[in-house]
Amino acid sequence: MLQMLKQVNYPKYPGLVNMNNPTRMANDQFFRNIIYYSKPDSILYRLMGYDFDTCKSDYNTIWHFGQPLLVTLKDVPKEKQWDKWREMGFDKNSIIADPLFVDPKKDDYRLRPDSPEE
Repeated sequence: MLQMLKQVNYPKYPGLVNMNNPTRMANDQFFRNIIYYSKPDSILYRLMGYDFDTCKSDYNTIWHFGQPLLVTLKDVPKEKQWDKWREMGFDKNSIIADPLFVDPKKDDYRLRPDSPEE
């Protein structure tokens, strides 16, 4: 199975062959990113196989056009998922703000001078 993943889906990532469980995320760090999406039902973080003890996410700018930030946390209502995620120690210093791209409709993702990222 892993050999097939290497050949078919991930030719640029040969290290996947050595993974014991390709769906397990461990020791990942997700820092200083701009996450910008608009579909109402989109999920910010889908946490399949996520190792909460070793993974970290922080200092990101997240913009979902004022819509709820959804994280796949079991038994947590949609409207409380982001708060629970932060309670768990993730994205404590991340901000929810429009990054103010120059013209995203025309694929111009440069940041305006008044961007919170500048």
